[in-house]
Amino acid sequence: MAKRVEIGKTGLRVTPIGFGANTIGAHNLFQNIDEEVSRETIRVALAEGADFF
Repeated sequence: MAKRVEIGKTGLRVTPIGFGANTIGAHNLFQNIDEEVSRETIRVALAEGADFF
């Protein structure tokens, strides 16, 4: 994801699509998601260029 957009007038430039990560991890809405799977999901998102969580 090379494209970036500015958030308002903050000067912050992020990917145009945010990664909604509220439902993964140890304290999530869906208790069946394993913590290691959650960590790997975040690792892959970062490796692919995601920077807006």
